[in-house]
Amino acid sequence: MIKKKYIFLILLILISMFVNLYGNKWDNGHYLHPDERLYVNASGITLPTNLREFFSSNSSLNPRMFYYGPFPLYLYKIFNSFVNPSINILFTSRTLSGIITTLTTILIYFVGKKIFNEKIAIFASIAFTFAPGIIQHAHFITTESMLNFLIFLIIYLCTYLIKNKKYYLFLFIGVLLGCAEASKIIGITFALVPLIAYFILIKNHKEYLKITIYFIGSMFIFILVSIILSPYQLIDLKSFLNEQKYMQGVILGTNSAPFTIIYNYTLPYIYPLFKIIPFTFGFISFPIGILGYFFLLYHVADSYIKNGLKKYKLNYELLFLILIYPALYFGWAGSWFAKFSRYYILLIPFLSLSFGYIFNFFNKKLQFIFLFLIIINGLVFFHSIYFKTNTRIESSAWIYDNILSDKIIVGEHWDDNLPLPMENKKLFKIKQLNVYDLPDDNNKINNLVNILYKSDYFIISSRRVYYSIMQNKDTYPLTNKFYELLFEEKLGFKLVKKFTEYPFIFSDDWADESFQSYDHPPILIFVNQNKLSPSQMFSIISINNN
Repeated sequence: MIKKKYIFLILLILISMFVNLYGNKWDNGHYLHPDERLYVNASGITLPTNLREFFSSNSSLNPRMFYYGPFPLYLYKIFNSFVNPSINILFTSRTLSGIITTLTTILIYFVGKKIFNEKIAIFASIAFTFAPGIIQHAHFITTESMLNFLIFLIIYLCTYLIKNKKYYLFLFIGVLLGCAEASKIIGITFALVPLIAYFILIKNHKEYLKITIYFIGSMFIFILVSIILSPYQLIDLKSFLNEQKYMQGVILGTNSAPFTIIYNYTLPYIYPLFKIIPFTFGFISFPIGILGYFFLLYHVADSYIKNGLKKYKLNYELLFLILIYPALYFGWAGSWFAKFSRYYILLIPFLSLSFGYIFNFFNKKLQFIFLFLIIINGLVFFHSIYFKTNTRIESSAWIYDNILSDKIIVGEHWDDNLPLPMENKKLFKIKQLNVYDLPDDNNKINNLVNILYKSDYFIISSRRVYYSIMQNKDTYPLTNKFYELLFEEKLGFKLVKKFTEYPFIFSDDWADESFQSYDHPPILIFVNQNKLSPSQMFSIISINNN
């Protein structure tokens, strides 16, 4: 007879696999996620023919892409070769990402069970499984799924290590730290977790030398594995440092990039707390998780005040493994200039555990209601995005069906042009508006209206460009006015078709753009109905700007 807890775990694994794996061809192989393109573009790597080539920066194994680490790329490549090399690596890699996310769900269950109890573990794993951001990133081949898995495997081993005095586990943790750093440079910060475990062990046991030797050994293994899994960070050090310097500048705001000006005037900490995490974790799970986190902090502090450091209970000490890292990480990442939604996915498994903790105190009626709503929230998101045709694909099909060949279609630069390539003989003349160009003066507007005058359609394929322009009115006063008048249909262009897929029934246009723009962006198709001359459009923009 199978025990109830195992029935739940099996059911949870099956549900997690379904929501994380189904629909991984959501873009039909059009590479609509810009960060996925980095891995796909680097996927042509091959084994070098000799050692000399291996140790060369020109090696065929060098991914020449250092924004992300190469370890996931190597895994994707191996997995694709094992499954079927003829299948697009994009799809097989998304499959692996979904599998890794499911494994993380299992880890959260076991971590919750070790630190708390089975009931809390169940609540935590449910919150994690149905978090929209977790489902979303399981369908992407970015590093978030991998990082969540690695840090929670590290946490699980640390709990086992502390409870059972298995110091040799530090060596395995070192391997995992190397994998994390080789996945993304942020993985280095995961070393904080075993460091916490080390201090807990030193406090509770007198085997100081033995514990210290194993811990130092783990750090050596960490460095060694990191070098083995990402050798070209050293071999091609100049390229690695240049890309890291650029990306750090983009993240901190010292390097200006068109795709980050959307974060001008956004508030540190407040922005992710209101425009990102509620969407990625869930509108109900998020406030309960935050409440649970502070309750955990209170109980830890209360235990310390009552018992002191020497009589500190072991279970309370284990809480440091899940309380310190997310606080420090958010204290750091929340201050960044760039605030892409993926930066905060790392917080969701921790919030899931704090959710489970406080949720255990709710009465059964409230638990049933809230769990029902949390599950529905996740399933509605999943169904809206991965059961339906992507808005860019749907709008492209409409364009081929409704717009004549050789028509001139204008789009925005720094965004995907529509229509996407499909099996259709129709050809269109595609042009772009350089709306990010500076200075934002009359010459720029003249260029824009001259391109628009010759066009038949103007197609906006996401909020990415126009929203960032309209958030920066001081920098782009004329272009901002251009967009305002366009949407008011005062420039001779009429909105003939709009494609949206809002995964929460209501609009998520007020969420962070990066949560929306990859797998369910709003599409706006304008027809040049009145064919106003460039001088007429310029005059309308100038008059309305005064």
